[in-house]
This record gives sequence, C-alpha cells and structure tokens, in this order.
Amino acid sequence: MIAPLAPNDDPFNAERRTHNEKAASAGHWRRAARRRVQRIRITDEEGNASLQFNFSAPGARSLAMGGAFIGLADDATAAFSNPAGLTQLASKEVSFEQRINDFSTEYVRTGSYTPDPFNINGLSYDEARSQTHAPSFISFVWPHENWAVAVYRHEFLNYETGFTSTGVDSGLANGAGDIFPFTAAIDVRISNFGLSGAFKATDKLSLGISLNNFNLDLDSNTRRFTMLGDTVTRFSTQQYGK
Repeated sequence: MIAPLAPNDDPFNAERRTHNEKAASAGHWRRAARRRVQRIRITDEEGNASLQFNFSAPGARSLAMGGAFIGLADDATAAFSNPAGLTQLASKEVSFEQRINDFSTEYVRTGSYTPDPFNINGLSYDEARSQTHAPSFISFVWPHENWAVAVYRHEFLNYETGFTSTGVDSGLANGAGDIFPFTAAIDVRISNFGLSGAFKATDKLSLGISLNNFNLDLDSNTRRFTMLGDTVTRFSTQQYGK
C-alpha cells in the first residue's frame, strides 16, 4: 500500500500513472495496460483485501475427499458438482450445508514512514475481525427410473467487514506522500440458483445439464478525508450492485 514517492506524487494515483506510462512506451501492449488500470480502479479499496470465495464443492463428503467427489457424485450435492450423477439416487433427497466464515483483515491504522531512505518501521497495524454465517448450499433431488431433476442454491461469497485508519504521515513538506485518513465498509454476497437434470442413457452412461442464475449483492463505501486549506474535505468511493 505504501511505496517511495516523489514530493509531488499523489499517493492514490501514482500506481495508475505508472501503468499509463508503461502503456505509452509499450506500443502494442497499450490496450492490455489500460485493462489493468481499469481493474485497479475497480478493486483499489481497502475493504476488498480479504475477499474469500467458496469454490469448493458443497458437502462434508466432498471436503473429506479433498474435493475428489465429482467422479462419485452419488448424493444431492451432485446437483451442483456433477448433475449426471443424479441418476444414481433411488429416492428423493435433500442436502443442507451451513458454513461459518471468520475473516481477519490487516490494515495500517496510523503511524509514519520516510520515503528516502524508505522506512516503514513507524507504521502501526491492526486487524479487523468479522464473521458471517448462512446456509451455503441447499438442494432437493427428485429421481425417477432413468432420469432426475434437482433444484439448488449455492453461495460462493458472503463477506463483510469495516475498519478505520487515522492516516499515515510521510514527513514531506505540504503533506506530499501522506496517506489520507479513511473509513472502509463492505458487505458483499454472491449466490447461485440452479436447476439440474440428468438422463441415464445406458448402464454406463448418464448425461447431465445445469442452468444457473448468479446474483451479486454489493454494498461498499470507502470515505477518505483530507485538508483543503483550513477545511476538512471528504470524498467517497461507493459501489452498489445487485
């Protein structure tokens, strides 16, 4: 988050200018560099530091097998993992999974640093701890003689946190290189609602299909504070989405 800065550098735009300069000198790499800059603009928020996605297959059995459940796929979690396996079920089945997620985000709470020579020993760090808990997977399977259907909901991300920094002093004249005080808060959830079907073509071949609808629920707000003359000015970065 902190790097050596020239006296006239803006600490929040230095990395973006660096990417733009590289793009200008790289010629045919210009478009790729611009895409990298856009990603920085989207994700350069302190609250995003500990986003933790859940890409593991649902179910305790799958976790116990190290995720090697796709080839077996003989319970209701197959609705997501491998729909073709649903033909192995002989009766109606429900699967339910609850997960508790603990998050710890380290951030710079306050302190100072020197850009030349570069020294960050004066920084004070802290941790923002948070916890989320909700059903991470629910499914229902209705099997028949040689076909089966299933509905399910799978949660890929459920994350929230919030913390405040009083800023960082660079020791440079006019506050050049200072990190503005900020407060960050984020609450984001990504879930998937799906419909799966399977057909048993032969004793050794089953076919499966799945239709998915992904939903994003995002509420993020980062407020920064700085001095313009004798006035404290606040500027915010807000992200909302559904």
